[in-house]
Amino acid sequence: MRRSWLLCLLLLATTACTHVSTTVAPNATATAAALQLDLRPYALPLTTTDPTAPFSDLAPLKASIGTASIVGLGEGTHGSSEFFTMKDRLVRSLVEQKGFTMVGLEVSWSVGENANDYVLNGIGNAKDSALQMGWPWNTHEVEAVLQWMHDYNKTHTPKVVFAGFDCQA
Repeated sequence: MRRSWLLCLLLLATTACTHVSTTVAPNATATAAALQLDLRPYALPLTTTDPTAPFSDLAPLKASIGTASIVGLGEGTHGSSEFFTMKDRLVRSLVEQKGFTMVGLEVSWSVGENANDYVLNGIGNAKDSALQMGWPWNTHEVEAVLQWMHDYNKTHTPKVVFAGFDCQA
């Protein structure tokens, strides 16, 4: 069954810091090692962040997503090339392998509409669409996702749409 929603790139910070200490607790190394052992069964080893690479290493993630109609992707930092390149790869995988048809990003509705005009109809270009988004989305990696969506839509149905969902912008 085709999904009516693609994926909301809910660009949420995965960590928050309320106190920074310059000293390391005596048991920090042991705690980190124990945490790694606890997380190991749930870790997904990825072979690359290259969006054009085969998706075989994403098979466990695909199985984990199951029949979900919305998938949120976060990052540990805004603007890091590796996070955004991996998101590009995940968007492509979700569209091509799971049938997702929407990409949402934390930008204003009007900026999202302009980007959607490009990915659906070729009005404007990926670079200007990313530029309108401002920091941290005005990157080559976000531009690449928009360009891929535009190119994908030329030869596929259903089309992949883009939406902005930041109510504060």
